[in-house]
Formats: sequence, C-alpha cells, structure tokens
Amino acid sequence: MKKTIGRQSTRTPEQSGLRREEGSVLAASVLSLSMLIILVTAFLGTVQQSSVRQSSAVNDKEADYLARAAVAEAITAIRAGASGGIATAGDPAYMGAGVIWVETTDLGGGQTQVVASAMKGKGRSSYQAIVETTGGSLWSRGVSSLADILIKTDGKFDAYDSDLGTYASQILPGNDYALGGVTLATNSDMSLNSSDIHGDANPGPSGTLTAAGGVTGSTAPLAQTFSLDPVAVPALPAGGALVVPNNGSVTLPPGDYRFSSVDVGKGGDLTIQDPSTVVIDDTFDMAKDAVLTVGGSGSGVNIYVGGDMYLATKTTILTPDEKPETVGFYFFGPLGQTVDLQPHSNFFGTLYGPNTYFDMGTKVDFHGAIAGREIYFQPHARFHFDLALTRLGGGATQTSLLHWEETAFPVQEHLTDRRDPFRVLGVKRDSLRSPAAAWHP
Repeated sequence: MKKTIGRQSTRTPEQSGLRREEGSVLAASVLSLSMLIILVTAFLGTVQQSSVRQSSAVNDKEADYLARAAVAEAITAIRAGASGGIATAGDPAYMGAGVIWVETTDLGGGQTQVVASAMKGKGRSSYQAIVETTGGSLWSRGVSSLADILIKTDGKFDAYDSDLGTYASQILPGNDYALGGVTLATNSDMSLNSSDIHGDANPGPSGTLTAAGGVTGSTAPLAQTFSLDPVAVPALPAGGALVVPNNGSVTLPPGDYRFSSVDVGKGGDLTIQDPSTVVIDDTFDMAKDAVLTVGGSGSGVNIYVGGDMYLATKTTILTPDEKPETVGFYFFGPLGQTVDLQPHSNFFGTLYGPNTYFDMGTKVDFHGAIAGREIYFQPHARFHFDLALTRLGGGATQTSLLHWEETAFPVQEHLTDRRDPFRVLGVKRDSLRSPAAAWHP
C-alpha cells in the first residue's frame, strides 16, 4: 500500500500572519476606494443638479426680461393704432434668442388688457398690463423731420421705456439693443447708410429710402405729410448776455430767466436747477470741455433758443434725472437755424425746432426724441427713443400704463415641457417673424 505524502508548507508563522495582514489592508483599501467612488458620484450629481438649477434660474430671468419687453412692444403697437396683439402661442415672434406673443382684450372705455408671454431656454414668463388710450402726444415717434433725414454709417436706433426702468435694464439678453419701437419719419428722403433701425423708417409720400437693409419694421412711405407747430415762446422780461468764463462756474437757481445770449467758455460749468424756464434770444455756445448740468429734482427744465446753438467737441451735458420728459430744448429761430451738438456724453431730453437743422455728433448717446426741419446723424450715432414720451400730451395717440404685474403662464404644456422653445414648437428661429412684423391689426 502506497503512502501519499502531502506537500508541506515552508512558510513560517510570521510569514502567514503577514499575508493575512496584507489581505486585510487590501480589503480596507478596496472598501475605501468604493466609498470614495460613491462620494465622488454623489458630489458630481449634486454639482450637476446645481448647474441645472442655475441654468433654469438664468433662463427664467431672461424670459422675464423678454415678457416685459413684449409689454412695451404691445404698448407701441397700441400707440400706433393697432390692437396691441402680437403673434400667437402657436406661431410666436422671435425676440432676444427666445419667443414672445401678446394677447389683448378690449375692456371698453379706451382700456386694453395686455397679456405678454415669453419662452427662453427652460424659462417661461408672462406679464399682464392694463393700457389706456386717451389723448395725444407731440412725441408720437422718435425722429421726425420735415425735410431729409441722413444717417451716416453704423448708426443704431432703438427704443426703451423710462417708466419701466433704465435703458440698460431693457437691453435684451444676448443683444446690444433694447426694444423695437423706434420710428423715423420724414416728409422727404431718408438715407440710412448701413445703420440698424429696430423699428420703422418711413420716408415721405413721394420720398425715397436708401440703404434700408437694417430696418426691422416698416419701410413704407407715409400716406400723407405731417407738420410741426411753431414754438410758443414764454413772455419773459428781456435780459443781458450770460457769460461763463473759462474754467468758471455759474448756477441758475430754480426760476424764470431770459438772456440775449449764453456763452460758456472752455472748461466752464453752467448748472440750471429745476424747475426753470430759460429763454435765449440769440446764440447758445459752449466751448471745448465745458459742462452743462440741467435739472436734478425731476420737476423739469425748458430751454428756448432763438439763434444757433453749438456745443463743441468734448463738451458734456449732464441730465441727472435721466428722464427725457423733464428736459426740453425748443428752437424758435427762423428757417435755417442750426443746432450742432458734439458733446461726449449721454443726453436725456427732447429737441424740437420746426425751422431747425440738427447736426447730431458721433459721441453723444441720445435718449429721448427729436423733431426738426432737417436732421443729420454723424457716424456711429446712438439714439434711444423713450416710449414714455408718447404718454405726454400734444398731438397723436396717447397711452397710459394703468397697471402691470407678473401673471400665470398661459400654456400649461409648455410649463411641464421645459425644453428649448424651438424644439417644443418644432420651428426654426429663422422662420419666425420679428415682433414689429407680427402685430395684429
């Protein structure tokens, strides 16, 4: 009988213990690595969820801006005689990389309910407003000229509503402009020269429009010409010349003033506090580096000028109220009166002169409205029509914003389906109309 002899272990007790210890360490390492993987996975999931929430919050804010802009666009449509409705939920208008539409209800008594809705990315927003149509406004459009309007290269014209906030707050997400409610109109010819007009550009009934590729709204000729009423000059006692010496300073407290002329020297500073009315019978000149400060309390300054007005390059106009309706320049000179504005600053106000030739400089960022005999904008002009001016009295349709508030988004399925609106609707953004082109009659 064979005897089977088994292989005998050559490990010492110490070596066997070491192997068992190595196995325990390996098991612990695997367990730690597994826990680390679980923690990293959970962290990445949290980060992803946070990123999604942040993206949704940004989209909601962008949709909120678009809905507000749609309210202003509806007000512009009502002011122009349309119903205020824009596009539809099924066929919206393209605005600011999103979509908008506006539904309106005639409440009677000149009042219209406006419900503006917007979708941008995952964002959804709606605003409801009550708009009342009453009298008229001198400032029914941004730029009005009895003769030609000439804009040199790279002009940018748009609109905003100072009753809804600053111009900067109404710039649409992803764009360098605010609203599309500006209108340029002339009884004669208009030349735009590669400028962007976010609104309408209407030549006279027999006029021509050249270089109109950047117009988002109507380019149809006016059905009939319009007129500008003469300036009614306040009757104030005659006064002498006002001279501000070089680097000097003069402040006019609130009140009524009449000067034969005004001359502000180089580096001079003229401040006109409000409320004030100032009549200047002849010229108003400001030299280089001079500063004109107008208003500040919101109660208004009106300046009447009978001669030419010249604001040299690098002058500054300060209008602390930043409300165009509170600062008005009225020019009552004879045919051929010239206003040459070359300041390097923002300007908030209105310019009106039925006989006046306006030369708007390249460094002025204009907020308000202008009406004159002939208007020339130098290269890179920036002009922002304040829609709040249309709610002042004076001659065309006047609207008042009685109430507005955020309201429930009207399309429930778009609330649950938060995909990009172009995917939800199955449309391409290039196929959608602009808001100005989607007005309801």
